[in-house]
Amino acid sequence: MADFAVRLFLLLLPVALLLLAGLRLRRRAVFPHGYFPSARSRASEVLLRSLRLRYDLILDALVAILVALALSGWPSPGPGRTAAVLDGSRSMFRGEPGSRAVDRAVSTLYEREDLAGARVFLLDFDPDRGRYRLRDFTRHRREEGPEGFAARAAREAEALGVDWGILASLRSRGYGRIVVFTDGLPGDPVEFEAVETGFSELPYAYPASAGYEEATGSWALRLAVEGEPSGLIVHRWEEGPATFVRLSTDSLDLAEGPSGWILRFPKPGLVVVAVGGETFPVLLPPRPARPDGSGDFSKAMASVFSFLPDRPGEGLGFLDSGRRRPGRSFVTSLGSSDTPLVADPSEAFGGLVPLAEPDARAGRADIALGRGSLDSSDLPLLYWNRLQSSIPAPYFSGPERAGSGWKPQGSGYWRLGRAGPEALLPPIGEYAQSARTGSLRIPEREYRRWPIAAALAALFALKLALKRYFSGASKIESPAARGGP
Repeated sequence: MADFAVRLFLLLLPVALLLLAGLRLRRRAVFPHGYFPSARSRASEVLLRSLRLRYDLILDALVAILVALALSGWPSPGPGRTAAVLDGSRSMFRGEPGSRAVDRAVSTLYEREDLAGARVFLLDFDPDRGRYRLRDFTRHRREEGPEGFAARAAREAEALGVDWGILASLRSRGYGRIVVFTDGLPGDPVEFEAVETGFSELPYAYPASAGYEEATGSWALRLAVEGEPSGLIVHRWEEGPATFVRLSTDSLDLAEGPSGWILRFPKPGLVVVAVGGETFPVLLPPRPARPDGSGDFSKAMASVFSFLPDRPGEGLGFLDSGRRRPGRSFVTSLGSSDTPLVADPSEAFGGLVPLAEPDARAGRADIALGRGSLDSSDLPLLYWNRLQSSIPAPYFSGPERAGSGWKPQGSGYWRLGRAGPEALLPPIGEYAQSARTGSLRIPEREYRRWPIAAALAALFALKLALKRYFSGASKIESPAARGGP
């Protein structure tokens, strides 16, 4: 209330100064009233004359009051509706029915009497659109018990990861209180409530990498393993019959790796691996095609990778700067002078490659090299990283940049893209709990601005209408005032 009074005082101060200035500058004509017949003005005429003189200031004062109310947070958004959001990520459904995180979360939801009238939403993945969504499950909560509701959620949820930013959409829909039921949050909740049932620590195997292995001449799928996951079944996608074909156990080349298992295959393609109760698709990408070189330096660098298979039209082009640039190419400029900068070590597999100052006359280039760069033994690693980046990724670990049109396949999703089959998997955080850092914040409910805006529009419209009315009345009365006909 004090803030409102201060704001109102500051906004009314210019209005008061205009009123005082008008009173001081106003001039009164002095004349003998005896020459005019005595007539008593009616109250309505006095009121009309006062309104004509002061309507502008009166409306300005009303505008100041409305603006002060708006700045003070009026009208209040109120408590709003209540929403209960059930986490539909993969970690919620791991384990046996009755002991899963979703079972504990649903049981707690049904026990909360303060959420008896809340709308219940399931936060899961939309494979058709390639993004997370909120689905209304309120009707199922009213019609089913805790066990039936948990079973339905596990059956109908498209489990992948979770995007807590989608809770902001509930704010815009009028939900003032949001209660989340999950097995764990990556940060402390701000502006919403969270019921955390605890992360289920279970054995798992997760694909760490997949690609061609030069030492063995095969495609290796490396699995990070925690605990002792049981069972191993592998299917391969065959393009001819357009179906998944199970590989016999005897044909599997399984070996122990530094952090888990290594599965080796004789050729690339999409495989589906089932292990430890999880089934995930993974693409074994083809080897990079042999690059083409244009220019003295680029030809020399392309010759370093002559061991790669020659697939015309598929290889990445290495170009010296100043040449015509096709679509898939990597342009190198021999810089004018060395700099203390180095290339990103992650792009050189940990190596250090000095960079040079780009030559402005050479045109646009992806990298500028100098004397220090050419002397570095790690320089080919930069170009090898570019070649590796030109082939499809083994899988997407989330919907970001993954696109739409996915089909469920075990614990993940797959599709046939323009370049061949692709895979989408839950992030590793759905199997191994990540550290809790920072906070998760969603916006507060916004104040309703439209009542203030509508009132201000009405006041300014009234101000304009009164100005036109009184201006017209003055023109009509002026001839009579001057003694005209």
